[in-house]
Amino acid sequence: MEANLPENESRGVHMPVRRSVRPENLHICPSCDSPLVYPVEWAAVDMTHWRVELRCPECEWSEAGLHEQAVLDRFDQILDSGTDSLVEDLRRLQRANMEDELERFGMALNADLILPEDF
Repeated sequence: MEANLPENESRGVHMPVRRSVRPENLHICPSCDSPLVYPVEWAAVDMTHWRVELRCPECEWSEAGLHEQAVLDRFDQILDSGTDSLVEDLRRLQRANMEDELERFGMALNADLILPEDF
C-alpha cells in the first residue's frame, strides 16, 4: 500500500515502514496490513513461550519473535477460522461445479448427444 511507503527524500526511493507485530493481531502484517500472516516455523522456548516465524504472503514480510501461549492460542483460533472459511468456499465451488456438470450432462442426454459407445 502506498500509504505505508514514505519517500526517502535523499534518494527519492520508497522505503517500507517497519512496525512491530502487535501480539493481539499476529495475523495482521505490520508492513502492508494484510490479514493473511501465517506461521512458517515455531518452537517451544519454555512452558509458556514460543518462538514463531511469521510470513505475509502479500508483501513477503517475515519476522521471528517470542510470543506467549495465550497470544498464540488466539492466533490459532484465527487461523482455524480462516481454514474453516477456505474449506467452506471449496465445498461451495465443488458443488457449483458438480451442478454445472450435471446440467451439461442432462442437456447432452436430452439432445441425444451421448451414445452407448461413449461408455
